[in-house]
Amino acid sequence: MLENNSQYFDITNPDTIPIEPNSILLQYSSAISQSEIDSIEVNNTMDLRKVFPTGWRSYNIPSSSTWISYVQFLLTISDIQSIGFNYLLLYCIDPNDPFFVQGDQWYLPDIQLPDAWSITTGNPDLIVAILDNGTDWSNPDLGPDNGLGGASYPSGSQQWHGTMVSSVIAARTNNNLYSSGIAGGWNSDPVKIASYKVGDFQPDIEAVCDALLSGAEQGARLFNLSFGIPGVDCSGVSDPMLAMILYIKEEYDAILFCSSGNYGTTDVLWPACTDLVFGIGGTTHNGTKLNGPGYCNSNYGINLDISAPGEEILFPVPFTYHYSSTCGTSAATAVATGVGALLLSVNSCLSYDDMYTILTLTADRTGGYDYYYDPERPGHSLELGYGKINAYSALIMASEQLTEITTNTTFDSPKWFTHDLIVRSGSILTITSTVKFIENKKIVVEPGAQLIIDGGILTSTCPGFWGGIEVQGNRTLPQIPISNQGYVRISYPGMIENANPGIYSYDGGIVIASDATFRNNKRSVNISNYPGTNQSYLRRCLFEWTDIPGYMYGNPLFTGNQFFIGAEMVSPIKVQGCVF
Repeated sequence: MLENNSQYFDITNPDTIPIEPNSILLQYSSAISQSEIDSIEVNNTMDLRKVFPTGWRSYNIPSSSTWISYVQFLLTISDIQSIGFNYLLLYCIDPNDPFFVQGDQWYLPDIQLPDAWSITTGNPDLIVAILDNGTDWSNPDLGPDNGLGGASYPSGSQQWHGTMVSSVIAARTNNNLYSSGIAGGWNSDPVKIASYKVGDFQPDIEAVCDALLSGAEQGARLFNLSFGIPGVDCSGVSDPMLAMILYIKEEYDAILFCSSGNYGTTDVLWPACTDLVFGIGGTTHNGTKLNGPGYCNSNYGINLDISAPGEEILFPVPFTYHYSSTCGTSAATAVATGVGALLLSVNSCLSYDDMYTILTLTADRTGGYDYYYDPERPGHSLELGYGKINAYSALIMASEQLTEITTNTTFDSPKWFTHDLIVRSGSILTITSTVKFIENKKIVVEPGAQLIIDGGILTSTCPGFWGGIEVQGNRTLPQIPISNQGYVRISYPGMIENANPGIYSYDGGIVIASDATFRNNKRSVNISNYPGTNQSYLRRCLFEWTDIPGYMYGNPLFTGNQFFIGAEMVSPIKVQGCVF
């Protein structure tokens, strides 16, 4: 079970299923009498809603309890035979927008978007900045104008480019009108578009720099730049624009999606060719590189990052009720930006590097190209970069679905958690990769469970501290055998950073650290409340606070009670050869 922003989900099935959080269904043992049932309900102040002839009963969740805590309470009542969740079912239809129903928006199922919509349809608080030639806010599938981009209407029906980008990303979805946007809500508000007009036909550097700064200052983290400069040295043709891209990335954690160009050459446009942004190529109906006439011929090569559908992409013609279609990497970039908006909707703290890893690892290797031509970049092809974007797979990775470990498991690839992870008794979790948690979320190691950090890195996704590792124990039992207690071992080059606390052990939980690093944790290790002989030790470990943005010593995050190692109400532990 997963609780995320006061919404509840069952993630034990192949797909995540939402649960109505105000009620629960249960069935008592067949041997129990009605009077015994009445007694259980009265003694536990259970609020009965309905009795079904099948024997199932529904109850209200008390206002004083969360859904999960109430389920845990019901599990303690031995006479309850089965508990059923009040799943929120889906009508078996896709969005009712006519162009989607007719199959005109082939590119949405092509990137597995209907499955992705079961996870999120876009956070209306998220701002996406579109630098283009304006958006037709008079179109009811897009408007009204939210005012975020200033005077952002196009000059005429011929200036359709910005309206196309806005529509692909944020046309309202499932409102029975025109087309479906990738992050268009679900008959509700889509992500917010900040439409910055940077030129009717060709943007100029000054206008782009001003729009980049305005968008960042207004709260946008995602930027769509469906334009670029061809035939130049990718090291930086425009110092002012390069400086502004660097500035908003460093100061505002901005993420930019830029088109690779439509000339069919290996010279990916600037700035898409730089490692500061996502360089986006285009794909056809069958997953191959755009290779058609005119502007339907995607640039490609070593500087291409990833690709997205760019053929026959539907868009509204400004100031008319007509729709047309286009082909090219501008549209493909809008598709990729829309998927990026969904990723930030489920995990708002993802950085550019996080998103890059997620999108490239989950892309579909289509087209029959050589994705292993370069041993230094496994999975990369010249034609499509790391492949065609997959919205559903990317969303699954952006918010790891696991909530508990019940068997021996190894994390050997990056993971991002937006909820607590529990390692259950009798199981071992081994981490050799980087695992990130959002603020205040943690790993819980139950008595009899083991967490082995074998060179892995545990860190935060958000600017604040994540909740670290809670090692539970049983203070009435010795620490040998270790199966009596929760057990954590971290070894070189393992690291725990940006946590509060890094590791918190109580009642006998065992902590073993050798040649590990504890960095920028408000409290690195705290071991408490165990009178017996303590096997925990810390050897040749590095404990440090470093001057990095958001965690500088003296920053408000580091006020109050802070320490590297704390031992409270325990027998001595060994600290040997460590550096502070």
